[in-house]
Amino acid sequence: MSETGEDFVDAFLIKMEKDKKDGVKDSTFTLETLAIDLFDLWLGGQETTSTTLTWACVCLLNHPEIVREIRKELVDATGGTRGVSLTDKPNTPFLNATIHVRVLNNLLQVIEYLLQEIQRIASVLNGNLFRKLEEDAVIDGHPVSAGALVTVQISALDTDEAVFKNHIKFDPRRFMENRNLEKNLIPFGIGKRACPGEALARAELYLITGNLILDFDLEPVGQVPEIKTTTPFGLMKRPPNFNIRFVPIEE
Repeated sequence: MSETGEDFVDAFLIKMEKDKKDGVKDSTFTLETLAIDLFDLWLGGQETTSTTLTWACVCLLNHPEIVREIRKELVDATGGTRGVSLTDKPNTPFLNATIHVRVLNNLLQVIEYLLQEIQRIASVLNGNLFRKLEEDAVIDGHPVSAGALVTVQISALDTDEAVFKNHIKFDPRRFMENRNLEKNLIPFGIGKRACPGEALARAELYLITGNLILDFDLEPVGQVPEIKTTTPFGLMKRPPNFNIRFVPIEE
């Protein structure tokens, strides 16, 4: 094992042992804290990823033409004889864009943009977690005193009309037409406070969405749900309630 460990648990345990050797009193690095942190990571990852996938179904039910286009891309990439894997990313840009996975080259940029647009529409967290200012600061020209709680309203970035024209419309091609838009999409946050599970979440969204489209036709049971949240002012943007049927595609 390296000095810093191979993952979060390794790093935590190494720090816990170091605090013991250094005689640190009231260290927060304990097995109880580790269990709580791991539960938070598991719960947060499950909730946000599953909510994003539900939003993906809402968007795709409203746009069957995009499903057909993505399926054609997937069949071309896989030969129609196997499931989608992470090695297919360079050849499935439209799917990537819909979920927001980095574009690797200029080939078949279809899936890439689908994934980006789903995450923009979903914008699962209206706001980020609150942080407490340790000292006085000036934010966008406004003085803010130490002790104040601050956060970033991520949903406001995803609906900025100056950046995302006609932001209400589900349109993965916006990312194909303007590659710089990706820089304005930060569903996992940025910097040191970025989501530690970003890589895993991106892989899950790509594989699950891609294989669902490849293997199933998506059909609404009852009315097609609106692409509209039921909790516009809550911490998390919940998708509408709906029923869906996954019909296996016959070879």
